[in-house]
Amino acid sequence: MLFTGTSSFVQKTLVAQRHLELDGLLARRHKFHLLILDDFACVTREREESAVLFKLISYCYEQRSILLTANLPFAQWDRIFPDQATAVAKVNRLVHHATIFEINTQSYRCRAALEHHRTDGAAEPSHSVNLPITTGSSSATPTARESRSST
Repeated sequence: MLFTGTSSFVQKTLVAQRHLELDGLLARRHKFHLLILDDFACVTREREESAVLFKLISYCYEQRSILLTANLPFAQWDRIFPDQATAVAKVNRLVHHATIFEINTQSYRCRAALEHHRTDGAAEPSHSVNLPITTGSSSATPTARESRSST
């Protein structure tokens, strides 16, 4: 298993590509049965970054498992990737044979910060922000749904 932040992973992959070592890097990553990319949807990707992510996803497709953490539903991934066609291709490969967990609740970091304020006896900060993870469902509890796509 390899756990890494998506931005860091993409930057390392871009360096490998520039040094013509991308195939070697992907082969080294291939030894891991599970690749976990954290904060996948936090940063808008440039075309070059999007291209290396597509190569990674294609390389792992039906051979290795990928787990992504993202704060956007698939329908909004056009915000992340500049090319809608590759965004659709990425989503298709990711959801084929996938188990998708949609968690519709407040961020644990926000909950911890609010709890910290309550236990300190401090007043709620007037500038606090509630950042729920929205995935199109109004449920306040975590849900899981298995996706089987034939695309």
